[in-house]
Amino acid sequence: MRTLVHPSHTLSVSLAEALLGAWILGDARKVSAELKRSGFAEPEIEEGHEAERIQLLKAIAQRMQTCPDLFAPPSTDPALDLCVDLLAHLAGDTDRPD
Repeated sequence: MRTLVHPSHTLSVSLAEALLGAWILGDARKVSAELKRSGFAEPEIEEGHEAERIQLLKAIAQRMQTCPDLFAPPSTDPALDLCVDLLAHLAGDTDRPD
């Protein structure tokens, strides 16, 4: 697994990495905290690439909060699979974590 904190990352990347890392570790309490944190994120400016990434992250966090089992095996919940894939994309990973 790659390092989850990097000082030059944008807010969207840092939050996506933190949420994805907590999910990979299976830490339900940390995932819950990261979902809340991601849901309240605000970009420094109201438009542009980073603002769009923050909006995507917020949508992912909202959707993940409605998943009946955040740690369901792959292919069990297509919505969760999509959320994890999008988080990996936001975090800069190209491969879906197992």
